[in-house]
Amino acid sequence: MSTASVNFFAALDSEAPKQEFHTPVEKKSTSSKKVDRAPAKADPSRARPKKQDPNGNNAAFKDKAAGRTGNKKVDVGESATAHSRREGRGTKTDRQNKSGKRDTGKKIRQGWGDDKKELDEERAAAKIAAAERAAEEAAAFEASQAKLKTLDQFLSEKAAGLKVSSGAKRQPNEGADNDQWSNATSLVKDQPENENGRKKNLRQKKHKEVLTIDIEPELMPSLTGGSKDSNREGRGSFKSKPRGNGRGNGKSGSKPKPIDLASLPKLG
Repeated sequence: MSTASVNFFAALDSEAPKQEFHTPVEKKSTSSKKVDRAPAKADPSRARPKKQDPNGNNAAFKDKAAGRTGNKKVDVGESATAHSRREGRGTKTDRQNKSGKRDTGKKIRQGWGDDKKELDEERAAAKIAAAERAAEEAAAFEASQAKLKTLDQFLSEKAAGLKVSSGAKRQPNEGADNDQWSNATSLVKDQPENENGRKKNLRQKKHKEVLTIDIEPELMPSLTGGSKDSNREGRGSFKSKPRGNGRGNGKSGSKPKPIDLASLPKLG
């Protein structure tokens, strides 16, 4: 909205043309159309903080140039290729810690635990458990022994409760007079007889009797013409003789030799 400046001293000038003053008229728009206006500036104090760039594994995951495919497109040059071929895969310090930090023994024991200290604690706990177990067993044994009593202990406790004294014990046959049995005779009972008038026989075990018989063997002379196998040789022999002596041969069989009975052993 602009304002017009008025020169009041111009009215005193007769030669000056008469000026007409017009006041600006503001027109209100009745149109429903949207008016293009410049957007209001945002308040920087109410703005959201700027989103940080990804880092670490997230950055490697979102990096499209990373990976085997992206590395194959990068030209490493001849020197790097020759160096890799000469020394092979990796270097000597590839798995060495390059941060300069080292874990001390104290730090490792505090982090992962001290084996020696744990062993001492386990031994101490085992000793305590053994002592407690022995005490429990001793208490259980004493409790079981307190419930067991012999007959004499039970009777003595009963007598003490009843206030009765048992007195001296009487020995066997104490005060007995044995003179009255000096003229006594022993009674022997005879063996009872059966109804048939026979005495009762005691049953005795019979022993087996062994009978021996003396044998004198006598060998009779053979009635046939000798043994069949006297002149035979073993089976399969090439020098075996033909069977028999042929038909019409006048030779007879061998006669049996007499047996001397005196040379034979006697049995029994």
